[in-house]
Amino acid sequence: MEPSATDLLLRLNSPDTEIAIEAARELRMRNPRQVARLVLEAAELQAAPVQRAIGFVVFPLVFAVWALIIAHSLFIAIAVLVLLAVAAGAGAIRGGKQHGFLRTPTMTVCYNALAIHIESNFNAESLPALVTLLHHDLHLPVRVRRSIQAALLRALPAIAYPHWQALDASERKWFTEIVTTPHADIGLRVGVTEAISRIVDPNDNEIRLLLNSYKHGSPITANMDKMRSAAAAALNRLNERAAKLNSSQTLLRASDAPSTLPTELLRPAAASGSPPEQLVRAAGSQEDHYNPLAPNSR
Repeated sequence: MEPSATDLLLRLNSPDTEIAIEAARELRMRNPRQVARLVLEAAELQAAPVQRAIGFVVFPLVFAVWALIIAHSLFIAIAVLVLLAVAAGAGAIRGGKQHGFLRTPTMTVCYNALAIHIESNFNAESLPALVTLLHHDLHLPVRVRRSIQAALLRALPAIAYPHWQALDASERKWFTEIVTTPHADIGLRVGVTEAISRIVDPNDNEIRLLLNSYKHGSPITANMDKMRSAAAAALNRLNERAAKLNSSQTLLRASDAPSTLPTELLRPAAASGSPPEQLVRAAGSQEDHYNPLAPNSR
């Protein structure tokens, strides 16, 4: 029976080296999408005690404000705030015990294992998982964010149209949004811009508008200047691909070619008065084929 995601994450985060190594072996058996879900679940586990404490805080705090302002009772407000502090502390402790965070206060070890796995094993085939992680990377530690960006940057030259097709509508949107993500590495943004020019539909108006906004933008910083150059090169490539695509779909046909049946006689342009037996038949006429086996042939 496959262990749950939470169980695997906690064993990855274990201070016991043997347990952590065994969990790392199991991690290598997961596909990229499963690993992406593990990373996001680790972020949720990390935040669980805090979220639980906040849940205990909000309603009592609202009630205390009501008691102080509406009921004009300072005693009730103070009592509610005391209960609030106790409940918040209990909630944090309860969350910590449930997820093992009193023994391992942070997910640092687990995050390091996930980061190493992503950086070492993710490639162009892992594009959907990488895009999903990048979309949620603000909730992740810097170490993991850097590994995700490094893996995608390494995979970009190999990304082709089939990889683009493997993305759903949301993942495609997230991928193109990397171009406009300020906190993303400039090398990654430039690389994604170049990859977009290779894999998307060359007549995609949304992509063209996005690239045009950078091509004609003011290069206020060095990074903006790099993005402007990358966008201009990407637009040129899209234009070249669009021209080739349009030319391949154009067939050369005669403007007004009259059809001639094989049984019709080809007459000269000027009237010559030639007898019918001297007129030439169109190619492919079965009446003019010589058959040596037929009687009275020729």
